[in-house]
Amino acid sequence: MRIWGKLAVGFLMVSSAAVAQQPYDNIYNNPTKAADPRKVIDPRDIPFGLTYMPEPLPVQPVLFYNDKAEPVTLADYRDKVVLLNMWATWCTPCVYEMPSLDKLQRRYKRAGLEVLTVSIDKDPELIRTFFLKNKIRYLPVMLDPEQSIAKAFSVESMPSTYLINREGQLVAMMDGADDWFSDDARTAIEDILKNDLPTVKFEENPNMKVIEVTPGDIPGGIHTE
Repeated sequence: MRIWGKLAVGFLMVSSAAVAQQPYDNIYNNPTKAADPRKVIDPRDIPFGLTYMPEPLPVQPVLFYNDKAEPVTLADYRDKVVLLNMWATWCTPCVYEMPSLDKLQRRYKRAGLEVLTVSIDKDPELIRTFFLKNKIRYLPVMLDPEQSIAKAFSVESMPSTYLINREGQLVAMMDGADDWFSDDARTAIEDILKNDLPTVKFEENPNMKVIEVTPGDIPGGIHTE
């Protein structure tokens, strides 16, 4: 994992090298056919590329919608660690990383993680159909048809993912697809969950345990059976 910074439009952000990503210009093409995940490099073959902020940064207010067309904001998840993922059903690398995000949500939701996969598709039925076809069971159907997230975060490529702490601050980000259930990815998520232990309710999941590890021991942290 790499750490460096640069100034982006809107507020200070850090950008990692884009891997397996789709140019943001394609967002305006309004394609309707879902992407084929078999036509992209397997994210598991790419080194995990999460990039950390030099210090936590305030996140601009963004408005998006759930599958009932009800407005949602990040403030609704202030007591959670949020992994905000911007994607679309027609974006091939976006589609490929969905199963690993689904596994991540299932593993860590009770520990305080919310994986918010927000699509720029305009029709929620496209997302429901995709989730059903690809057996995505734990991710929410959310939409950003007005591309509020793209504007607030100065998105230049898809997928783009942002890790936000319980204080509503941006702590890390990634441009491009990755395997979000890899050892490195889970260690990064476990790290931020453990840093906010007072709000992690372990009693809700009796199978959860904390494993004490040395700094270089990747498999350690919060685990559920």
